[in-house]
Amino acid sequence: MVAPKNSNLKQPQDLAGKKVGIQLGTIQEQNAKKIAQKVTGIQLKQLNKVPEIIQELKSGRIDAAIVEDTVARGFAQANPELEFSVIPSEEASGSAIAFPKGSTFVEPFNQGLQQMKDKGELEKLVTKWFTQNTSAPTVSSSAAKGGLNLDFTRILPDIPFILKGIPLTLLFTLFSVFLGLIWGTVLSLCKITAIKPLTWLANAYTSVFRGTPLLLQLALVYYATPQLTGYDISALQAGVLTFTLNSGAYMSETIRGGIQAVDKGQTEAAMSMGVPYRLMMWDIILPQALKNILPALVNETIGLLKDSALVSTIGVVEILRSAQIVGANKYIYFEPLLFAGLIYYVLVMGLTRSASVLERRLRQSE
Repeated sequence: MVAPKNSNLKQPQDLAGKKVGIQLGTIQEQNAKKIAQKVTGIQLKQLNKVPEIIQELKSGRIDAAIVEDTVARGFAQANPELEFSVIPSEEASGSAIAFPKGSTFVEPFNQGLQQMKDKGELEKLVTKWFTQNTSAPTVSSSAAKGGLNLDFTRILPDIPFILKGIPLTLLFTLFSVFLGLIWGTVLSLCKITAIKPLTWLANAYTSVFRGTPLLLQLALVYYATPQLTGYDISALQAGVLTFTLNSGAYMSETIRGGIQAVDKGQTEAAMSMGVPYRLMMWDIILPQALKNILPALVNETIGLLKDSALVSTIGVVEILRSAQIVGANKYIYFEPLLFAGLIYYVLVMGLTRSASVLERRLRQSE
């Protein structure tokens, strides 16, 4: 049980009338629910990650948190304004390794585990990682004195690791924008065609992808694809595919508006000269439409760059995920996220400046 120092929250009975943070889907959540049945007035707040729980605790939104003892020790040492107390467990605790049913690795693993037990190696590992405090980060003197407790020097050695996420973020964004622009163009042409079934399908597609959350689409593509098709799609592939399908739906409306904004005389002149429809769209209409919709496309690109942080939820180590890893290793939350935010801001400003230069050149070429 992690709580602010001098809060006098030492035992489960002390949590009466308090708001307690727990991690969703953990043993600690189950234990907290059992405690809430015995101690009246406990309000449980379920969050996805332990660093989020600790930040809620430091922000004063919750009064205490129930987490694993080893994790609690690390956060308490990295955040001197916090302390932790061990809650006695009524049930036997332990860890397990999961294998696919029928796996041939189960028996060799059990044999190796038994050998480690017989030689005392397992006990040494337990003592090293779950008893000693040598792995906890050193707290600076300024942080130990309290106050704002914001110390960026603690993440200085990890800045190169966070910066490694920039190329992956840019690669993901460029692929998504390029493929989304192609797919959005196809959809927009379907919407303005005289073939009614294509128009209906394109409008229905746009309605579905604009009417459901992007995070839900990402989860469905990543987790459902292997189950439905047997193809083990990678996290990066799932992210690019999802953002292409999603951005194509939004871009299709933008491109459709740009095409319809081109003077009809351009189309009539091309048709009177016998220019085929495909060449007319490619050489005459679309270039003019691109100039009209460039600001909207830039906004969509910026949105994709920022939304690329969503792929961190499926394990892609881009900028945000890198910052989260650093925070987890250092038992801090705020500093890595602020640095990640700075990187995103610099990238967006650079993209905005480049788009402004391109727009000016296109206007000068008219």
